[in-house]
Amino acid sequence: MKEGLSKFLLKKKIFSLIMAVSILFGMLPATASALAPGLQIGETSKNGDTKTEPRTSLSDGEIWVDKSVEYVDDGEFEITLSAAGQKYSIGNQVPGERADVVLMLDTSMSMGSGRNSKLENMKTAAQSAVDKLLGVEGNRVALVTFNSVATLSNDFTYDINALKGKIGNLKTASGTNIQNAFLVAQNALLNRNDRSRIPVIILLSDGAPSYYYESLTNHDNRKPNYPTESNEAVWWTIQQAMETKRVIADNLKDNDGPNELKIYTIGFGVGTNNRAIAT
Repeated sequence: MKEGLSKFLLKKKIFSLIMAVSILFGMLPATASALAPGLQIGETSKNGDTKTEPRTSLSDGEIWVDKSVEYVDDGEFEITLSAAGQKYSIGNQVPGERADVVLMLDTSMSMGSGRNSKLENMKTAAQSAVDKLLGVEGNRVALVTFNSVATLSNDFTYDINALKGKIGNLKTASGTNIQNAFLVAQNALLNRNDRSRIPVIILLSDGAPSYYYESLTNHDNRKPNYPTESNEAVWWTIQQAMETKRVIADNLKDNDGPNELKIYTIGFGVGTNNRAIAT
């Protein structure tokens, strides 16, 4: 009876230990949890796998693990799992790929003004993006703003304070000329003296375009569609974005580094406006 009770207690201890170890050391080797259901220990042995002293030094990123089994008394064993790890800081030790990011910011009248307006929310989001992007060594950011026409407000720079200052001082005016903004951003990317970075455009806007051009290369003849939205303005704006991707890819086709433009759009209060969503 005592031998049977010892077996039961041993199995119970092992099961409890396995459950605890599974939670705390889920990534360790599964030797301690490999007991098959109904496993029986035939007889008690005082022989075991003695505890190994932890290593005094490890390589960067290395994990050391050990399992030992020691006889305690009267059919009971003590199982010890040990683990040690060496920190491995990656930081910016590996250069990796960096980006040239153009922030295209909508300063049309519909963005509003004052506290909690779409304009102020966009400013906060854009300034946060500048902090994040330029917090990585090697990234650069340029700023394009647009209402009735687009302007390169700041060429590519590492200067966080200069960019955040210009974003903070943005004011609204009439019109939403997203098509022209893409051409201005395209030219900024083409005029870079260093093409080793990934080209990126991030568009932040609240609505559909209200101006357009019937050309992808010449923006001298602006169609005075404002303030009315139109399918034509949406169509030409989308075509301009596609043309910008094509032109940048062609410009970088012989580049050893990145050769594809990435475009992201962030809407501010576009609601159910299908033209705004499409753009």
